[in-house]
Amino acid sequence: MAGSHSDRQGTILTMTSEAPIFNKLTLRMIAPVVLVVCSVGIGFYFFVLRTISDYAEQEIRASLARTAREIYDICDSNFTTLLQNGQMGNAKMVRIRRALTLGAIEDYAKRHNLRILLRERKEKVLLSFQIDSALLANIAKIHQKTTTWNLRIENKVYYFHHFDFKPWVWHIDLISDTTPFTPLIDRVKAVYAFTIVVLLLGLSVMIFALARGLRNPVQQIIAAVREKRPPDYRGIYEFEFLSHNIAEMMSSLNSHTQWLERLYTIGTTHRGIKFFRAIARVIADAMGLNTVINRAEEKGTGFCIMAVAEAEAEAEAEAEAEGYNLELGDLANGLPCELLNGRSEPTVIQHGATEQFAAYKGIVANKPECYIGLAISDRNGRTIGCAHLFGEAREINDWDMQFVKTIGRMVGSEFELMEKEQDQKRISEQMLRSQKLESLGLLAGGVAHDLNNVLSGIVSYPEVLLLELPQDSKYRKAIETIQESGNRAAAIVQDLLTITRGVATTKKPLNLNELVKEYLDSPEFNKLKSFHPTVTVQTNFDTDLFNINGSHIHIRKTIMNLVSNASEAIEGEGNVTISTMNRYIDRPLKGYDDVKTGEYAILSISDDGPGIASDDLQRIFEPFYTKKKMGKSGTGLGLSVVWNVVQDHEGYVDVKSNENETIFDLYFPLTRDEISEKELPLSLEDLKGEGETILVVDDVESQRDISCKMLDTLGYKTVAVGSGEEAVEYLKGNTVDLILLDMIMDPGIDGCEAYKRIIAINPDQKAVIISGFAKSNNVKEAQKLGAGRYIKKPVTLEKLGLAVKEALEK
Repeated sequence: MAGSHSDRQGTILTMTSEAPIFNKLTLRMIAPVVLVVCSVGIGFYFFVLRTISDYAEQEIRASLARTAREIYDICDSNFTTLLQNGQMGNAKMVRIRRALTLGAIEDYAKRHNLRILLRERKEKVLLSFQIDSALLANIAKIHQKTTTWNLRIENKVYYFHHFDFKPWVWHIDLISDTTPFTPLIDRVKAVYAFTIVVLLLGLSVMIFALARGLRNPVQQIIAAVREKRPPDYRGIYEFEFLSHNIAEMMSSLNSHTQWLERLYTIGTTHRGIKFFRAIARVIADAMGLNTVINRAEEKGTGFCIMAVAEAEAEAEAEAEAEGYNLELGDLANGLPCELLNGRSEPTVIQHGATEQFAAYKGIVANKPECYIGLAISDRNGRTIGCAHLFGEAREINDWDMQFVKTIGRMVGSEFELMEKEQDQKRISEQMLRSQKLESLGLLAGGVAHDLNNVLSGIVSYPEVLLLELPQDSKYRKAIETIQESGNRAAAIVQDLLTITRGVATTKKPLNLNELVKEYLDSPEFNKLKSFHPTVTVQTNFDTDLFNINGSHIHIRKTIMNLVSNASEAIEGEGNVTISTMNRYIDRPLKGYDDVKTGEYAILSISDDGPGIASDDLQRIFEPFYTKKKMGKSGTGLGLSVVWNVVQDHEGYVDVKSNENETIFDLYFPLTRDEISEKELPLSLEDLKGEGETILVVDDVESQRDISCKMLDTLGYKTVAVGSGEEAVEYLKGNTVDLILLDMIMDPGIDGCEAYKRIIAINPDQKAVIISGFAKSNNVKEAQKLGAGRYIKKPVTLEKLGLAVKEALEK
């Protein structure tokens, strides 16, 4: 590294020695002087010599104008005499008067040594005085009426003035030269030449003085720099001062270069804790200050110490050691980390740091005079760490500040790199966990589908039988027991379907506060309290909580599962707290499940039990994973249901647990839609039909029988077929009011394909979809084609009757 730097420095010096002539010091010193001399000469010329010339020209032109007026007066006087004497009609008197006028003009020209040319009608020359052939030829070429101009002929300047005497159609040209002003102009030119000579002599003296007084000392200093040694000039005070400062600068530059090379080596060879320790050591050695580097905790709970370096410790020993002798006190009060949080510029105290930080034990214990604190930020300006430098009093210069800021950027980049690696690891774990849950969910969904077909008879038939049995029948109790057992089994199957993340749910505006209150007033909660009498359930509601779009039954089941788990986690007396709040997330939150930016209504359920072990925390949402004793409580599906319900609602789950508490935070996207009024339950009479014909399509015979029996009870006529193909063939020759269509049939075409073929025969054919599996893309496609409500197996009389009634009335 040092060698490469020297090579670069040598290259720069070589380039400087071969600089273009315009960059030479001599020319740079002489050029301003020459410029001043030239400026003085040019200024003298324009402001003195040219001024005299301009003055002469103006006087000549003014003289010509006066002369023109006087000659015009001569002409006008004679013409006026003719008029006054009434002789304008006498040609002889007019000729005499014109001749007298020409004579008077000629006498005037002779007296004033004036050149004059007088023509009649621009052709006949009546008077020409001191006009040679050259002047006459040029007058003919450039003559312009009533205009004054000048002309150079044979290095002599002539000034012209032309005017007309219109009564006699005379055209008069007056010509003058610079002869009257020649002596004055010659004297000025002589002064100008003398001035130029004096300026040139002064320039020569100044150049000589500059060479002796400036160039030689500068060349001496440059020679020393080229030889890579500090200059040591003695003589002129200013250059002696410059030489001394350059020597100090070269020494400082060499020192700074060594520190920068050391930083470069650390940046390319160290990572993690070794990187921070090495960086802290460099700061301590370079600035002679104790150094502490802190990193912000991931969840914003404070700062932790990453590296410490003492100003007078051995670098090699400390770089490898984990301990230190500085008295930092506890993390909360030891160093002013929170004071630096969010600051863009370093905090610098050159004297009296101990007094200013009296509240911080880590500062006070070491009694520093000087302190530098730097907040370390990421690319978005978020504080992710800080550095503290403190020790004996010292002056902090610009290099120190730039050095600290550079190290701050290096540390910040390392923090970001570590955070990125941790994020990648967390994302990888989340993906593996999601894939695992998805695989288990698919397995559970397949089992649930088969169980639904088995349970249909156990759940549906008792309902039909109870309608037909008298109230005092001895079989009613047994059938009700069968129905209750079937419903419990159906609830378990429903949990299995829930963890497949595709349950057919209707989402509508709900309020978490109302759902929690509803659960706390339910028989299920009363039963839970009887199992755990020493557990107190507390609530902390946000009274301005926004609504969410959700499935009532699933959100309620989620609340029930979490409260149940929290109560069971408490050994002896304890508290379960249910809280709600609104929250705007302006940047992603990193937790068990990363929360994206947005507006959320949060349901938080916490308990003060012993917490969840870290190994178990990664598996708590897996189906059938439980630490409870077999047969005591639960099926191992509770938290799986919670996870998948939240996912289906496009929300997020965050779990925090330690030895004193466990907190489940559920983030649901909020809505500003209002909650609609509750619908009143329908009676059996409201569900009955009017003898409409319904075609039941299902590949399982027992399912067809159950559906037909229930529809018959509701007053409908039923026809049953065992496949989609049979349904299509039947409808080619028959019509029905409605089709009750199973979505999954094997073998043969599924319900969606069957419905496509049916609407090709009868585009207005109404249908209700039924299935024991989750709502799939095929169900959604069939509904887009015109099918009605989707109901899942096992069906109840109310759900079936309501779906059929709604479809027929559409």
